[in-house]
Amino acid sequence: MNADDDVRRYPGFGLFSAIFFAYLYLPIAVVVFYSFNANRIVSNWGGFSLHWYATALSNANLMTAVKTSLLVATVATVASTLVALMAALVLVRGRDVRFRRISEAVVNLPLLLPEIVVAVAVLILFSEIGLANGMV
Repeated sequence: MNADDDVRRYPGFGLFSAIFFAYLYLPIAVVVFYSFNANRIVSNWGGFSLHWYATALSNANLMTAVKTSLLVATVATVASTLVALMAALVLVRGRDVRFRRISEAVVNLPLLLPEIVVAVAVLILFSEIGLANGMV
């Protein structure tokens, strides 16, 4: 690759990048800005306030859901990291691993399948084994 192929040298690249990132992040910035609005009606600015954050943080059901989500995320992160580490060590350092190709395919499967396919498959699995929807 030479310097002439650099994408930054194309005319309008900076403007296109600025428009792209504004389109991507401006709605998020507007929502964050209006979350500090003291007025109950979003379109009318009533001054700066943390009232809505205090209301959300004082909601016991919401805080229970946040704690449950953090617990599930922590357990899933630790478990998946340990399983992935063990699989990587076996597949990389193992000399004569049985079912090597199948194992590599299973490891790469989450990269190849769209999330919606995995979600529908897990939903069908949970409904077949009789697992209730939700944690609480």
